[in-house]
Amino acid sequence: MKPNILIFQTDQHQAATIEPGHPCLAPNIRGFYEKGMRFTRAYTPCPLCSPARASMMTSLYPHAHGMLNNPHVAQAIRTGLKGKFPMFSDRLREAGYRLHWCGKWHVSNEEFPRDHGWDEPDEKTTKALWSHWPLRDFNPKGYSVEREGYRPYLLWGKPGAGVEAFSEYHWTNYAIGQVEKFGRGGKPWCLYLGLHGPHDPFVAPDEFMDKYDPSRVPRPASWDDPLTDKPAVYRRHRDELWVKMEWKDYSCAIAAYWAYVSFIDDLFGRVLAALEKTGQAENTLVIFTSDHGEMAGSHGLFFKGVLAFEECWRIPLAIRWPAGIKPGQVCEEFVNLLDLGPTMLELGLARAMPGIHGRSFAPLLRGDVPADWPQEHFGQYFGSELLYTQKVLVTKRHKYVFNGFDFDELYDLVSDPAEMHNLYFSASHRPVLKEMAALMWNRARAVGDEITCRDYPTTDLVPFGPGPEV
Repeated sequence: MKPNILIFQTDQHQAATIEPGHPCLAPNIRGFYEKGMRFTRAYTPCPLCSPARASMMTSLYPHAHGMLNNPHVAQAIRTGLKGKFPMFSDRLREAGYRLHWCGKWHVSNEEFPRDHGWDEPDEKTTKALWSHWPLRDFNPKGYSVEREGYRPYLLWGKPGAGVEAFSEYHWTNYAIGQVEKFGRGGKPWCLYLGLHGPHDPFVAPDEFMDKYDPSRVPRPASWDDPLTDKPAVYRRHRDELWVKMEWKDYSCAIAAYWAYVSFIDDLFGRVLAALEKTGQAENTLVIFTSDHGEMAGSHGLFFKGVLAFEECWRIPLAIRWPAGIKPGQVCEEFVNLLDLGPTMLELGLARAMPGIHGRSFAPLLRGDVPADWPQEHFGQYFGSELLYTQKVLVTKRHKYVFNGFDFDELYDLVSDPAEMHNLYFSASHRPVLKEMAALMWNRARAVGDEITCRDYPTTDLVPFGPGPEV
């Protein structure tokens, strides 16, 4: 029997905030973990909204689908994918699924959900649902980044308003309505709900903001990292944007971020309750994930992008399917947003997409680890509008970051999980660096990523080359 599929995707969600033991309050998500499988090493292929989302839909790395930065900005390299690529939704529709898209798209400005098999709310309904945008309805009191010549940018704020003022609340209610409609039909269905939160600015309904006392927020282990052994652009982010902030400002911003997460957690609980109420929970594959992470004060930084830390790259991922997955499992294998599409297609008995970079992790859901399952994560970042070149290779112990714009990074994630000490210049770690560079070249070659303009010295800056076999 084909499962129904419900994809609940947040935006800019630090994986650690909803993991067991974290002080952020997320009871519904943590309860969800106990009823399905939680992935501890889930990563985004790119720590930026549109490239990550396009990769999830196409199962291709950004260099292949061409969405290298966000398409809505004036400096966008392109506003659409660089070709006509099938998406997992096309295959699900073909396999008899009813599909409905709710919320954030942010994949392309030239193609939309309706072009790939999804039903959508009509234009009037969509406009009404997005009209409850926090900054349009009220002026939150909080902290703004102020720099000469720039408009103030709100980092966090308390709105003086309840849940009805937020688009996330209304989109969730709309999605619940679709769940109820699906429950009256006989065909398998796939529902996507993509919410804006907990993306900046960190503004949540008052009832969730009131759950946190900023004075009790613990400092991130890396908060006072001087960043002297990190690329200069990391220090520039801190010194340009956050240098005026004291710890009390950081703690308020982190508390507001956690409040936003708690708000999202409450909405997720409402969706799960709708599945139970309509009798569809047993055979519904529920996927909880995000597009990328958030620094949330770690290393003295906020937001995402060129900052190649785990807070940016690692994402939450958990899956529940009572009819097909044993509850309470924790998977420590590497998985990626690229893998979601092929997994859904396999479980939904749909036709596979050709030439993709992701692979189905359905065996992992059954407790089986294929002998050839990847033992590392490979990711790409193309610098938003500033065109930095960055590649990331993560194993279960080390992380290597190739920075085309500055010196590279090497971290021991076991002895230094906060990534405080860059080992790139350590002579004793030169063999590790060579091994990590080789792994990076191999993964890049496998997906057709050239990394650099090889055979020209000024661009061949990876410390160890790919070797004559390439």
